[in-house]
Amino acid sequence: MHAARQEANENCKYLSTLKELFNQLLDPARDLPQLAEPFVAIMHTILLIWTYSQYYNTPSRLVVLIREICNAIISQCVNQVDKESIFAAIKGEQPKEAYDKLAQALDVCSKFKDAYFEYKAKANNQWKITTNALFVRLDAFSERCQDMMHLTHTIIQFTKLEKIEIGSTKGKALTDSVKQIHQEFIEEVEKFTALEYEIMDIEQRQFDDDFFQFRCRIKELERRLASVLTQGFDDCDTIIAKFKLLDSFEGLLNRAIIQDELEKKHITLLELYKQDLKTVQSVFLEGKALIEKNDERAPISNNMPPIAGSLDWTLGLLERIREPMDRLSQLSQAIREREEYKDVQKLYHSLCKHLKEFQDFKIKQWEASVEENTEEKLNQFLLVKEESDTIPEGILSVNFDPVLVRLLREVKYLLLQEIEVPERAQKLYEKVDVYRTQSGNLELIVNMYNDILATLLPVEKPLLRDRIKSMNDCLQPGIDTLRWNSDTIDSFINQCMGLVKDVDELVKKMKENVRQMLESMKKWEKPLFERKNKPSQPDDLEQIHSAAVMGRHEDIRQDSKEILRLFKETTDAIRPEKKSAEWAAYQDYVNTLIIEGITRGINASMINLGENISIEYNKNSGKAAIFYVSVSLISREVVFDPPIRSTQLTVNDRGSGVRDIIHRILEGFIDVAIQVTRVDIGNGDYLVEIKDQFALLGSLQNISSHLDEMERETDAFIGRY
Repeated sequence: MHAARQEANENCKYLSTLKELFNQLLDPARDLPQLAEPFVAIMHTILLIWTYSQYYNTPSRLVVLIREICNAIISQCVNQVDKESIFAAIKGEQPKEAYDKLAQALDVCSKFKDAYFEYKAKANNQWKITTNALFVRLDAFSERCQDMMHLTHTIIQFTKLEKIEIGSTKGKALTDSVKQIHQEFIEEVEKFTALEYEIMDIEQRQFDDDFFQFRCRIKELERRLASVLTQGFDDCDTIIAKFKLLDSFEGLLNRAIIQDELEKKHITLLELYKQDLKTVQSVFLEGKALIEKNDERAPISNNMPPIAGSLDWTLGLLERIREPMDRLSQLSQAIREREEYKDVQKLYHSLCKHLKEFQDFKIKQWEASVEENTEEKLNQFLLVKEESDTIPEGILSVNFDPVLVRLLREVKYLLLQEIEVPERAQKLYEKVDVYRTQSGNLELIVNMYNDILATLLPVEKPLLRDRIKSMNDCLQPGIDTLRWNSDTIDSFINQCMGLVKDVDELVKKMKENVRQMLESMKKWEKPLFERKNKPSQPDDLEQIHSAAVMGRHEDIRQDSKEILRLFKETTDAIRPEKKSAEWAAYQDYVNTLIIEGITRGINASMINLGENISIEYNKNSGKAAIFYVSVSLISREVVFDPPIRSTQLTVNDRGSGVRDIIHRILEGFIDVAIQVTRVDIGNGDYLVEIKDQFALLGSLQNISSHLDEMERETDAFIGRY
């Protein structure tokens, strides 16, 4: 009794050192990752007890202690990873959360075993105990965790089937098959989660049978899924489409059954990719030949310069072959050891080498041209003048060499492709905005200058002789002094821009004023004589016509005032020498335009009147007569009222015949010339000039012919009586 009491007291003394550590292990507030924190301390204390205790240093006692610790670990893990929490996460569509917790529980078990084996080694091989005797329950619990991790991982993988859509010709039928497989999988999961016992209790042996049945059913679904996948694979036309199909099933491809089925298709992938490599090789050789010949059929984008376009094209070919190769290199080791894979790999590396050599060649070729051309082109003058048949002074153009434009475009696109460019080209490109602004402003100046000289009439140009000379003097340094690497380009541009712009605005003002004059005179071409829908008495006709003509004459006088205003505006803008021959010539030019406008207006009215009094026109038009003419038989004579012929006996006499009425209407037409004030002297009119206009004489002759015809017809009418 004494010995037993002494042993018990000593054991209690030594084991009490573990009390605080066991309290930490059994603390319900600890999360799974925290459970492993006291393991090293526990094993260290147990080793000290084994070393210094007189009684508690036998294998049997150590087995009991380790088993109890394992039971405590299992109990703590089950408290946090039990049936309810796992199934709740699965039903809440969060299987990843359950998977992570199971992984933590498995990690806790593994860390305890690691701590045991670490201190077993420190015990100098005194712990001669079989592992099974210690960890049988802990290993069983670890295996249960692994089974449940397999379940949750399978759920995570199969959940992706819900959103899979397969394309190509059989896509709809295959997609329906995938959805059916997914639905059956959900039913199997629901059946498993309906188990009533605690699945994490290792004493529940029924779990092994239930889990085996679940796995068998899942394998059957995997076989069906593998069949769908292979059908979809065969239905895809291109290798990229096949890889995209595999991407949509990512996560499921590592499952053994599906992986075994797909390995049969990997050879097909290799063959397809090999054919694609040969196609790219053929495209490259053909395109390379076209590029070297600068053929318009060269495979370069329309908006890209030659070098950058060539590099972009080869980069596209590289990207085309690189992605499939990267994907093929991730296949199983068995596939990568096949001769077919090695042949494809060899062809791929060879093609990549040729593409990169071509890229390097084009870059070096361009770099050589940069060194050769840059300084020479920047040393050219800003502007160049060329002879022209239409402009005696010559056509001015901006002399920014196209080689520099191409070089700047090349640098822009090469930098976008992250390709290093020569230092000289880089420095040139740093000023690209400066060159763009300068050349753009010079283009504006040159366009205005050329437009001024091209649009000025011979009668206008002498009036701007001094201004044109000032422009030429201002622009001359750009032709024979300033170069693109000069420092005073901006000040030159500012000076020329102001001067040329002023002249351009003056010329546009002159042209616009003339245009508005012509626009005003265009309104005069509306006929002054307006035929009514019913005939009237001759006197009434004349009164109505006179009133209408008076209104039109007033409108013409207002237009004349506007023309005078526009002419004065031009005069004030030009500020000419009033007595110079050049100004007199310009006045004659404007007078000619006005005379032509008056002539067109009068002639339009005459033509209209001639048409309305034409016998042929009146027979066919169906219109009412212009005015009434009565026919009477007086003293055996046929008398017309009003008379057809003129009754005017003297110059001052107002005749009443039809010819007299028509002549008075014509006088109203001619009076248009009186309404327009001369622009050269500011008063007077254009009547004298108008009377000599050949067009009007022809129209008067036409009207007189119609009147003569009218008189002949009436004479014939009288002759019948």
